[in-house]
Amino acid sequence: MQSEVEVIIPGAMHFLRQPEILLNLVVVTFAWVTSSFGYYLINFQVNDFPGNATTNNIAFGCTGLIATGTSGWLYLKVGMKVSFFFLFLSSAIGGFLILVWGYNSDSDMVFSALVLLSAFGVASTFNIVYSSHAATFPTLFSGTAMGICNFAARVATIFAPTVA
Repeated sequence: MQSEVEVIIPGAMHFLRQPEILLNLVVVTFAWVTSSFGYYLINFQVNDFPGNATTNNIAFGCTGLIATGTSGWLYLKVGMKVSFFFLFLSSAIGGFLILVWGYNSDSDMVFSALVLLSAFGVASTFNIVYSSHAATFPTLFSGTAMGICNFAARVATIFAPTVA
């Protein structure tokens, strides 16, 4: 005679009541929103950059490939927090230098290099957000958390063409 064991699977609210998981959800949602918004903002704007639009798109695509390839390695070597810090910092520095110096530069190459620096940081963080998500949340809540973060990021990204 087999006895049946009732398995109780906790709902999403069980996890959201835990302060550490809720804080992780807020921080990761912010990372998703900023990564997604920045990535698509640059993507919508790349045709309006100085120089040939085809060359700009090829450079943006190659930067994305390199960023995707190196961000996984960086995440494994130094961890999520350090990776996010330095990659968001590279994006911020690139964006700041575009505002201060890039628009006034006589060379199109300076502007393009600064945009590619920002694009590298944003594409890398976008990849790390996906890669690190399962390790950030408990298994039973990971899918729900990914849906919440992805929904918030996509809603924010709706406004990227308007800002561009």
